[in-house]
Amino acid sequence: MSICRKITIVVRGDTASDFEEAFNAAVEDLSAGCATGNYRDETSAYSFKNEANVPKEEVPA
Repeated sequence: MSICRKITIVVRGDTASDFEEAFNAAVEDLSAGCATGNYRDETSAYSFKNEANVPKEEVPA
């Protein structure tokens, strides 16, 4: 049986480095098992949602 999850990540950074740091932090939270998360500081921000119930029409073949 395969596993399918829908993960939506929104990331903002003032610089490419800020963006990369925020993205990596979001991935770390996802890897730790968080279903949702968000963070914001002066130079970057992220939010994400990790959904288990993926509509059948959105499941990749």
